[in-house]
Amino acid sequence: MSAPDRLGSSLRLGDRHVVEAGVDASELQLFARDLGGTVTDVLVAAAGRALAIDAPDAAAGGVGLAVGAPKGLVVPVVRNAAFAPLPEVRAEVRRLLTAAHAGATFADEPAATLVLDHIELRPVGPVRAVQPSGGQLVLLASQPDDADLTLALVADARTVDRPTAERLLRVIVRLVERPYRRLV
Repeated sequence: MSAPDRLGSSLRLGDRHVVEAGVDASELQLFARDLGGTVTDVLVAAAGRALAIDAPDAAAGGVGLAVGAPKGLVVPVVRNAAFAPLPEVRAEVRRLLTAAHAGATFADEPAATLVLDHIELRPVGPVRAVQPSGGQLVLLASQPDDADLTLALVADARTVDRPTAERLLRVIVRLVERPYRRLV
C-alpha cells in the first residue's frame, strides 16, 4: 500500500489542520542504526528534505526540535536539514540537544518552519493541545513500536491549507519509509 493510501485522518481543529499517517518504520530503524544515529536524526532530515521538495521557500526556516530542558521547553533549529548530508544533520542534532540539556535557551534564534516533537499519539488527545504559531508546522512522531510509527502533522490553518499539509506529510512518509533510496 502506498503512502497516499495510508494517509489517516485529516481534520480541522479550530484554526489547525491535523493530518495523520501510519508509517512502516522497519527500514527507518535499520537506516538510523546504519547511520550511527537515531530515528530523530532521520526524521529531521526527512522533514527538511520534504520542505525543500514541497515548499522550497519555507525550507530555509529549518526543522526545530521540541526539547524538554532544565529551563522548560526549548526549540533549537537545525537550519541545514533540507540539504546537508545525513552525518552533518546527525551531528547538528546532537550538538543542539546537548546545548539544550545544558541549559541553552535559543531565545535569539528565528523560529523554525517545522518543529519535530516525539509524543505518544494514541489516542489523539495530545494533538488537540498542539498549537502551531504563525505559519509553523508541527510534526508529531510516536516512538517507533517494532516496525510501526505514527506521524501527525499539525498546521496553522490560517496560512497552510489542508491539501498542502496532506501533500507535505505524504512526502515525509515516502522519505521515512524508503530512507536508503531517498535520503542518501
